[in-house]
Amino acid sequence: MELIKKQAVIDELRSKLELWKNACEVAHIDVYQHYQNGDLCYLGFQLSKQTRNFQIYLPYLIYDEEQLMPLTPIWTIEQSDNPIKKGFENVEQVISSILIAS
Repeated sequence: MELIKKQAVIDELRSKLELWKNACEVAHIDVYQHYQNGDLCYLGFQLSKQTRNFQIYLPYLIYDEEQLMPLTPIWTIEQSDNPIKKGFENVEQVISSILIAS
């Protein structure tokens, strides 16, 4: 697997905020970053739709302070009031799931 710059991933996510906001019809959206056990990083989107909060992300292994290694291209959705859902192969599946859940 190849290493990628963390800032490049964050910049790409930021460039898609408006697209996600319109596609999911949400009130608020931002870039999501979560670090776990010092070696895992989850990057994606955090959004609010009606009274629900969603975290949508891909997992990365932290190689160093500036570089990450993608672990899988499979998206995960966490909701404030539902169990974690995994196995979304693309953004369209994620958006569809959020629209159905709302």
